[in-house]
Amino acid sequence: MRSLGCSSEATGYVGDSPEDIEMGSAPGFLPVGVRQRLSNQLEIEKSHEPDILIESLPQLLNHF
Repeated sequence: MRSLGCSSEATGYVGDSPEDIEMGSAPGFLPVGVRQRLSNQLEIEKSHEPDILIESLPQLLNHF
């Protein structure tokens, strides 16, 4: 982030587990959840709701 000159508010953290969403939320990043498998869908939605929830990585282009 520093080398690119980005703030935490302008940085997304992409992950497919509840722990990823939590880690992305803590420093003030934009948490993005990816539904990689059916079993993680409810886990992600229940734990720390991501600001964006996508089905696949190419969908990131719709948001950024």
